[in-house]
Amino acid sequence: MADEIVVAETATVPTVDVKQSLQAWHAYQQLCRELLTQDDYVTIKGVKARKRSGWAKLRRFLGVTVEIIKETPWETEDDWGWDFVVRAYLPNGRFEDGDGSCSANELLESHIRPTRHNVRAKALTRAKNRATADLIGGGEVSAEELAAAPINGEKQEAKAPHWIENPKVRKRFWRWTRDELGLSSAEVHEALGVESVKDFPGTMQEAKEAIMAYITQRLAEEKRPDVMIHKPMARRVEVLKGEEAAKFREVIENEAAEELYGEGGQA
Repeated sequence: MADEIVVAETATVPTVDVKQSLQAWHAYQQLCRELLTQDDYVTIKGVKARKRSGWAKLRRFLGVTVEIIKETPWETEDDWGWDFVVRAYLPNGRFEDGDGSCSANELLESHIRPTRHNVRAKALTRAKNRATADLIGGGEVSAEELAAAPINGEKQEAKAPHWIENPKVRKRFWRWTRDELGLSSAEVHEALGVESVKDFPGTMQEAKEAIMAYITQRLAEEKRPDVMIHKPMARRVEVLKGEEAAKFREVIENEAAEELYGEGGQA
């Protein structure tokens, strides 16, 4: 007798009780209606969203605890911020992870002072709200997330804040022009062709290049009565590299010698 292959028929069996799940969902919605007030919501871009206070009330009422899994402060040339990954737990052991981020430039766009506390707190709040929403709710988007989200799924064109408005970047830029180059603010504005650095249309790197070009031109054009007058400008040449540095040191020395000793540069 030949072997026969028997195909077993299987049926998809729900892993949860549908009736109980629906009851739990309706109970959650009723809880939100009775526990939360209008002060716990805000309308952003036409969408009603739950604020931090609303998520905090739900965490307390349902016994949700949150732990930080990963905290990452970061910094680039033009911006800085924080990233968080957190884990939210229910008393029965069930958990969900959530992440959140915030940058200094983002807060500037919202007219919020980008202190370390504010940037870190916003990133942490977003992470906690995201984990909580996935754990106990229907994955709703919190007010803190929605504030930074695009409208109708499309990226909105918004004017980004100027790089000089970032406090850390501004401090680093002026320290470079003042301490390393010895330039006054008036000279910086002259180099950039603006009355305020905020009016300069390029990036910080482009601003630095314009300032170095300005110094190069000044070194080539200025006439000096003696060697001593060269010291401030010579200090600025120290930031030039390689052939440029050697070239303009030679310009300084030759022009100073001509002024002191006449044409030919010798006594």
